[in-house]
Amino acid sequence: MKNQSIRLLGAAFAVVLTFSVHVVAQSQYSWLDDKPLPSWSERSRAILQTEKIGQSELARCRNVIRPATLPVDRLLTKYNWTLVGDAQVFGRATAVTVAQGFDGMCRPRGFQTLVFVGNLVAGTLSPGPMDSRILADCNRGNGTYKLDGQSLRFSGFASTRMACAPGSLDSRFLQSLDAARIYKMEGDALYVDLFADSGTMKFVKANR
Repeated sequence: MKNQSIRLLGAAFAVVLTFSVHVVAQSQYSWLDDKPLPSWSERSRAILQTEKIGQSELARCRNVIRPATLPVDRLLTKYNWTLVGDAQVFGRATAVTVAQGFDGMCRPRGFQTLVFVGNLVAGTLSPGPMDSRILADCNRGNGTYKLDGQSLRFSGFASTRMACAPGSLDSRFLQSLDAARIYKMEGDALYVDLFADSGTMKFVKANR
């Protein structure tokens, strides 16, 4: 669960780079702005049925779909959820990410991470399925990420290419995300170290 916390934090935090870039990674859910964050997870929460993804879309994105190998995997596929990413096992707890669909580059849409204790749902990463978006000054986009312990990689970025105001560092920000390698939490701040000691990004809570 702690390895997935970056999704919640990254969606709600303003990005302050060491070279003073200020941008915001946004989420479509207003609950991220609540103080404190609401509690939505309940033990033994029911798994909701979702619409099955079409065969043509499943075939197109087969390389990002994970086959069902765990008992909880088969439980989720029974309700038409499609498995993406690696399952993460912490003792009796298992975190599994599922998706409701894919975009043109096979990035998950309507994704959710469920945490099981045994075969019972102990909670979810968010109140409902999520879509990721990135706001870099005047440009918007999205992408995917992969976590392995403290290792963090972003990939598959697609964004608009508007000409922002003179002095904008939107391109430098997106390039820095592409160079992300390691993350760590210190208090309420999220730090992302870049490739070859080329810098560190600091995420802090956005004031709205």
